[in-house]
Amino acid sequence: MRPARTKRSDDAIRRLIEQVIAEECETAPRGLALFVEAVELAGRPTERIRVWGTLHFLPAGSPFCCIEPDCQLGLAGSRHERVCERLQKALGITSTLELDLDRIVPNVHDGVQLQPHAS
Repeated sequence: MRPARTKRSDDAIRRLIEQVIAEECETAPRGLALFVEAVELAGRPTERIRVWGTLHFLPAGSPFCCIEPDCQLGLAGSRHERVCERLQKALGITSTLELDLDRIVPNVHDGVQLQPHAS
């Protein structure tokens, strides 16, 4: 039987997800900051981690093409696989891990500019 998770263990998982995504997506130099507010682990052993969070758009990264977290993080294909593999290893998960980031919302800070769209 898996031991009950605690707020402390959830905090550690949230921080780990933030760190891995920041490193793999190089968010800081691009004026982005991801803050994970909550996680939900599913499966025994864990098969999926559902993430709720906010992607902060900072003026240092302006201009941005859009304010879509999926676009800015670019977590598709091999980058998504690398993130999942790093999380699997760090958390000691031996099965394939699915990372669900559909609940990331944007927060655009004052001074952020968007690129003009060509017409």
